[in-house]
Amino acid sequence: MTNEISTKEKQVRDFLALHGLNAMFLTLRSNFSWITGGRTNHIEIGAREGNGTLAITRNGKYLVTNNIEAARLMPEELAGLGYEPMITPWHEGADGIARSLRKIAKGGKCGTDSPLPCDGDGCVCVPMGAEFARMHFSLLPEEIARFQAAARDTAACMDQAMRAIRPGMTEWEVAGLLSAPQLDLGIMPNLILVASDERLQNFRHPVPTSKKVEKTCMLVTCALRNGFVVNSTRIVHFGPIPADLKRKHRAVCQIHAELIDATRPGVTTAELWKVVSGAYAAAGFPDEIGLHHQGGAAGYQGRDWFLMPGVDEVVQLNQAFAWNPSITGTKGEETFVATESGPLILTEQAGWPMVEVTAGGRAYKLADILEG
Repeated sequence: MTNEISTKEKQVRDFLALHGLNAMFLTLRSNFSWITGGRTNHIEIGAREGNGTLAITRNGKYLVTNNIEAARLMPEELAGLGYEPMITPWHEGADGIARSLRKIAKGGKCGTDSPLPCDGDGCVCVPMGAEFARMHFSLLPEEIARFQAAARDTAACMDQAMRAIRPGMTEWEVAGLLSAPQLDLGIMPNLILVASDERLQNFRHPVPTSKKVEKTCMLVTCALRNGFVVNSTRIVHFGPIPADLKRKHRAVCQIHAELIDATRPGVTTAELWKVVSGAYAAAGFPDEIGLHHQGGAAGYQGRDWFLMPGVDEVVQLNQAFAWNPSITGTKGEETFVATESGPLILTEQAGWPMVEVTAGGRAYKLADILEG
């Protein structure tokens, strides 16, 4: 067992003791990946919940699932991790799973990260997903290394796709330019957005369509590998980039840099909101902040929380973030880690055109619009 996994299992058992729990039941894909060092329990790409539940007790750990899923999960995802399988026939459905969960619970209180049929026989299941997820926030060195590798390959795929876009391609074809190299590298395209020309002006979440690219195209990915979600946005323009678009994109980069620079361990979300709202105003686009969310904490989910008024969080040491400031017609998005020595941007790509801006007395190079 790796040091990462033994460290996390101790954290979970400390969590059990703190909350008076006999067990913690983990079904969410994010929690499964976190506790196993990047393994997965999902079948459907878009599902939040996996098809197997891990149960961690004070002195044991179990996989609870049916015979269909156990046949793969035990040898391929959990090999060498010491989980004891508790398998029920697939046709028993929720009743079979509930029976296994209650056996593990031993008539006590248990925590769950998602709804499970586990109450009964003295067992009481308590939703603990939000509290449990906080253990993800501060990444271990092994996690940062895995995240960096996933981000490096994602950035390379984005670079390859963006340079292959040509006017006349449909947005679906553009999406295919990204998804194929991602899959070649074991990256699951959790999300691909494509917007060309007027769709980039009109929509902040543009799913691909049959529209053909004319002058401008934006490509967005949330890419999954080894449990981590890498977020990135890139834009290409064919022909000389209009002055107004250049002005807006430089403003986005300045806003982005101000927010990245402010994202330091110990800083509150209230402080970050003040920085980003002030940056939009200083750039001359005060109303744009109301047209789209600004991103938030990242890692094992697309976002653990979003930055907005009323959200009460504090930046943790080695916590991952993906901010995505936007001004109508352009956007920035990078994935980075808030380290003790400053932000470690994971999605930089050598050879991509960059905009250099200054924030907090520090120079930042952020992705420019590619001229096709």
